[in-house]
Amino acid sequence: MRIEWEAKHLPGASAPGSLKIVVHSAISGRPLAAPVLDQRGEGKGTAYFSEEPRVFFMEVTSTDVEWKVGVAERVR
Repeated sequence: MRIEWEAKHLPGASAPGSLKIVVHSAISGRPLAAPVLDQRGEGKGTAYFSEEPRVFFMEVTSTDVEWKVGVAERVR
């Protein structure tokens, strides 16, 4: 799975901000791995996450940033 993300500093925020993404099992609710992303301040990039096919959800936690996240399956 490919996760494309971007975090931009909120105007007027005093701290650099943060963005954290954790993928959870939709069945049990448990995290499937350590955080996929734990970004401090602005940035953008691509994170990769390998897991068996299953239903999941992402938990996105942010402070003082505007963020965008996109998820795509890997093409084989």
